[in-house]
Amino acid sequence: MAKRESQGLQAALILFVIITIALSVTTYYFYRESEEQRKAALAAKTEVRQLENGISTAVDKLTVFKYVLGIGGVTQTDYEKAQESLPDDAEVTQLVQQFDADMTTFGVGLPPEQLNYTSLPSNIITKVRDLTDTVENSLQNVRELTRQKEEIAKREAAAVQLAVQTHQKQATVYDAELLKVKQLRDAAEKKQEEYAATIAAKSQQITKVDAESKRMIAEVEKQRDKEVQLKEAFQQQIKETQKESFEVADGQLTWVNQRSGTVWINLGSADGLRRQITFSVFDRDESAVTKANAKGTIEVIRIMEDHLAEAKIVESDSKNLFLPGDQIFSTAWQPGRRLHYALAGYMDIDGDRKDDREKVKSLILLNGGVVDSELLDDGKIEGKMNANTRYFVVGDRPTDASSDAARTGYARMLGEAQAYGVEQVSVEKFLTYMGYRGSEPTVPLGSAIGSDPAGGKFTPRRAPERGKSGAF
Repeated sequence: MAKRESQGLQAALILFVIITIALSVTTYYFYRESEEQRKAALAAKTEVRQLENGISTAVDKLTVFKYVLGIGGVTQTDYEKAQESLPDDAEVTQLVQQFDADMTTFGVGLPPEQLNYTSLPSNIITKVRDLTDTVENSLQNVRELTRQKEEIAKREAAAVQLAVQTHQKQATVYDAELLKVKQLRDAAEKKQEEYAATIAAKSQQITKVDAESKRMIAEVEKQRDKEVQLKEAFQQQIKETQKESFEVADGQLTWVNQRSGTVWINLGSADGLRRQITFSVFDRDESAVTKANAKGTIEVIRIMEDHLAEAKIVESDSKNLFLPGDQIFSTAWQPGRRLHYALAGYMDIDGDRKDDREKVKSLILLNGGVVDSELLDDGKIEGKMNANTRYFVVGDRPTDASSDAARTGYARMLGEAQAYGVEQVSVEKFLTYMGYRGSEPTVPLGSAIGSDPAGGKFTPRRAPERGKSGAF
């Protein structure tokens, strides 16, 4: 029994050794295989990197070749970048040097976009054709002279032969013929000299025309620069002309009645004032109303005299009451003239998330203003800005969700405002100085328009005396 167990252990040990050896061999084989695969992968990556570099180099070379040949729409910037990427490429360096030399030699007078081997041959052919025509004409003249000379020589030889044969009999004729031949020869040589002088004169004329063309081009460029300077000066003049902005008040309060909520102002029919025009009220000592806070707003309800009108207090501060002498100002009205406006952008003035551009437009028209140009909802521009346009009321810029036409129209109006020097004003600032608070007009509409609270006859009122505090 013990012997049998010993044999079993020996068999198990032998089997274990065989399995261990097999596993070792298998492990070594797979390790060597994985190592070879890793090396192959690294070699493949290196080869791919080299191929990518080769492709990039080939693309840069192709860019240089395309630019030199004038094909493929390659720009000067692309060409220069491709050159920088190939600093050590002898082939490209030689090509670029030869290209620059050829353009310097044969591309004189060509515009930059035609400095390539595609456009250059036609230019060279044209010049060669012109020179060929000139040379051909000269050769034709030379051939004609040669023919005449040969004919003269033939006649000369005949005359000599005749003179030898009949020397004594025709000596006088021979001398005459000889003189004639000499005259013809002199005439031919003179003609040849005239042709040479003509060719030289034509060459000088071509040089002169070329110089004149360059001079005219320089004068055109100088005139263009002058026009640009004049345009900039004109825009600066417009800006200086319109520099008044909101700095100067339109008028002032002459009488205040806090109890009835009415005031009198020193503007009237002679100033072009109309009812329903609103003004912001500022302290009498304010020198620049754009930087000051308004004390409140008033709305004209009755035109009394040439320089006198009655207005309703629309809004005021009980801690800062209106006083005679306080200044009044409106962005939509100026004494004796109508202000011109342009409108663009999204304008929500009452917080209902709807565009209120029409309300802003109505407010301008109600106060006697004129809308020269307006960007509509579909992106179309109605009207056009001009040198008389004073203010450009700008709402919110069109978003990415807006149409392309709306964004294009908005940008176009911004450009026109800059070109004409039109002052840009935000909707909030415009409404503030218009005195707009979302309230209904004070002056009645409909059949009540034109009625007089005093029964149609104006009866001047005497302003009460002001106390020490300045109130009435």
